[in-house]
Amino acid sequence: MASLAHGHGFPVVDFICPQLWAWAPWRARRFAKVVDLGLTILPFEQDYFGRLGIEARFIGHPTAEQVARERAAPPSPLAREIATCECPIALLPGSRGQEIRTILPLQAKIVRGLLEHFPRARFFLPQTKERAAGLCREFLAQHRDLPITVVDDVPSVLRSVRFALVASGTATFEVAWDLEFANPTGFPEEATGTILLPAGAVASGLTLWVDGQPRDAVFSTREATSDAYRTIVRQQRDPALLVTSGIRRVNLSCFPVPPNGTMRLRIACIATLAPRPDGVADIGAPCFEGGNFGVAPHGVAPLRHAVDVVGLHGISAAHEVLRVAAPDRVSGTMTQAELASSPVVATVVVPEPSRETTMVR
Repeated sequence: MASLAHGHGFPVVDFICPQLWAWAPWRARRFAKVVDLGLTILPFEQDYFGRLGIEARFIGHPTAEQVARERAAPPSPLAREIATCECPIALLPGSRGQEIRTILPLQAKIVRGLLEHFPRARFFLPQTKERAAGLCREFLAQHRDLPITVVDDVPSVLRSVRFALVASGTATFEVAWDLEFANPTGFPEEATGTILLPAGAVASGLTLWVDGQPRDAVFSTREATSDAYRTIVRQQRDPALLVTSGIRRVNLSCFPVPPNGTMRLRIACIATLAPRPDGVADIGAPCFEGGNFGVAPHGVAPLRHAVDVVGLHGISAAHEVLRVAAPDRVSGTMTQAELASSPVVATVVVPEPSRETTMVR
């Protein structure tokens, strides 16, 4: 269609450019001939296509907007049910028949291993397509001892579970980062910082715990959110603000971190695995580029990050301070300086076709 329109002299704009960086880069020559402007959904793609001589503009990922709308909605009955669980975990094996038949049995094995360590865990498997849900129920009928429930509400599951075991498609974009700011002084303090997201990632959600209850942020324009934050700060009503400040960068502000108390946050971002020609992909982690925290009353206390990555295929640690805790797991702790110097925490072998199952914590 693009070739036909271009041949008749119509300007051609391509929305969601083909992932030439992931597969068949030789397609770039034909793409450049028939497309006048490419609209990209991943931050690094604008520069990538520019180096190929293709004019491109980054406009954001539609999934991020969808996640924002879903997080702004009131909790559903399913979300309230999941909130009562001690350890709720999501299973997302994909929605295609081949994905379910290949990946769900592997996830079931992981579920059995997790239950040995977390016997009260409950697992929720969301499928919006009835055929996919039927395939999942058919498999689970042979494993009735597993506490896995098939549901049809993906947003409620993703906004409510503590962890997710995901495979293929856009599900691989969702990564969560838990933060807890501690204020050792006797005065309310504001925590501010600049966060560098993993390569190919955009922020998709912000959750603030108020009186022990999680409250999801509402996404809006930069001006509207900044004005709301300043108003709430004056009232000291536990606000948190996350503002995009450039490609892969967001600014975080939260006030007040109570005197001799803590403030807990969870930042969600949408990322993707981009395998190299050898089939190996990097798993990156967000990190702080700067902030007004990290200093203890009696000297400098290095900011440390707990890292836990679980995958099904050829996972390796990318830092010597991390260890391979099991054939499918990398874990450990890293200082802020170690993570900032190299934010890639692990590598995984992505099988052909490119469908990797990972859980990043």
